[in-house]
Amino acid sequence: MARRNYKRYSSHRNDSGYERARKHIAEAKALSEELGGNDKDVKEFFFNLDGADLRSVLDAYEQRYGRSPREYAESALPQWKSGRKKMSGLVASRLFALLPDFMSIEDKFSLVESLWKHIGPRSTRYIYIGKLATTEDVRELVKKELGQLTTSWTIPDQMKQRFDWLSKGDVEIEQRLLAHIVELERNQSRQSATSLVTEFMQRYESERSSSLTLFRHTINVGNQKLQIEFSDKQESECRETPMPREHSGSTSSDTNWFGVCFFLFVGFLVLRAIFS
Repeated sequence: MARRNYKRYSSHRNDSGYERARKHIAEAKALSEELGGNDKDVKEFFFNLDGADLRSVLDAYEQRYGRSPREYAESALPQWKSGRKKMSGLVASRLFALLPDFMSIEDKFSLVESLWKHIGPRSTRYIYIGKLATTEDVRELVKKELGQLTTSWTIPDQMKQRFDWLSKGDVEIEQRLLAHIVELERNQSRQSATSLVTEFMQRYESERSSSLTLFRHTINVGNQKLQIEFSDKQESECRETPMPREHSGSTSSDTNWFGVCFFLFVGFLVLRAIFS
């Protein structure tokens, strides 16, 4: 009888543990979505608080949730920072909801920028330089394509969620955060149109006299890429997908016939094994 009660108690304890774990997972997921799908940089900001800044956040936490939660947060903080203990989704969501009130606008810019680098637009454009292209043609083409990379973007939903969290309904702050991202992209564009093009042209000039078929250069602007190669065609071409590699018909035919013969041979062996 006692053993049955123990089994019932053990089963109840396991169910309770499972429910708590499921709840923590759901809370952590909700928090991540609220912060824009990436809360690592927000945790880093919180863990780097010290002195009066940390006390101010914990004072606000105590005022809203009580003395006991504050004491728990203070005692668990070293373990959270070291990774020995994981902060629950509930505690994290409560603490992080307070953080924007204690951030400077520069802090908010930094957190917007770090998320933008994480989820900003990702794309690759391809330039195939034709045989008739002059050095100036190549320069203008690369410059134009780089300008397209850094200006054709929209704010993802995840970014909007972080704007909402940081601004807490303040329209002016939200507009300043958006303007910061736009300026960041413009700076990238200006830098791309000068130093990146210059860097590419220096390599282009040095290798133009050698085997151009082996030339390949990739320019990275944030999460976006511009891949440049030489083409056997006369005219240059810009593409959103890589140019298909050409294969000779004889090679393709030989490869196909080899595959057909191989499968016929395997089929013959299988049939022979069945009927022998």
